[in-house]
Amino acid sequence: MAWWLLGVALAGSCPTFRAELAGVVGIEALPEASGLVASGRDPARLWSHNDSGNAAELIAMGLDGALQGIWPVAATALDWEDLARRGDELLVGDIGDNRGVRPHVSIWVVTEPIGGPGEPLAAREIRFTYEDGPRDAEVLLVEPGTGRLLVVSKGRESEHAIYAVPEQGGVAVRVGEVPWVQATPYRTAGDVAPDGSAVILRGYTFGWWYPVPESGSLVEALSAEPCPFPTVPEAQGESVAFGADGMVYTASETVGQPLWRYRRVP
Repeated sequence: MAWWLLGVALAGSCPTFRAELAGVVGIEALPEASGLVASGRDPARLWSHNDSGNAAELIAMGLDGALQGIWPVAATALDWEDLARRGDELLVGDIGDNRGVRPHVSIWVVTEPIGGPGEPLAAREIRFTYEDGPRDAEVLLVEPGTGRLLVVSKGRESEHAIYAVPEQGGVAVRVGEVPWVQATPYRTAGDVAPDGSAVILRGYTFGWWYPVPESGSLVEALSAEPCPFPTVPEAQGESVAFGADGMVYTASETVGQPLWRYRRVP
């Protein structure tokens, strides 16, 4: 099995991971894997979805990238960009806005299904705008403990603003900013560890690991200096997820791309 040892720059304070080839995402119905999150009901399942221009569907795969099923969602899909989980809910961020012109964006909330595909999943829409105007974003996070929804802007404005999205929708308020660090300027996905101890943001070619303080505040975590989380080169890396098995998984757009898992080295 192919693997790489991924070291980090801040010796003694940051974790080290070994990247392993978990499988290949050869799912014809998933040409643009743009979101990834672990199932809360099946430890051997990951959920994903396509980027803009595709159907409103949630696609389940195994930890080897093999297709497990496709669930239509009773929602619109303008530019789905990220997936998050909150208990038994899956939350889809329809938050992409490359040109910064959308009058509103949305988060679609569905109850995670059990078993195989069936009727289209009912979805609740959280529709919102940003207090300082349209933003292109590809990161949706759920704050541990509070369940608060946070969106991190992609970086087209040379910053990564953090917005808190009201549960009922409306106006998302700017609550912080992720310091600008390089390797790749954009943030294309993010996820929070199941135990709430860390959050990962990634770009197309690199990632960052942020320890979460005892307060559980993701804003506080993302405002601090991160640990590097080097990723294996991918065609267009737009997804990252903490697995129920303690691994970190990444996937790329384009059918037939590897599914990578990252094992923490003691």
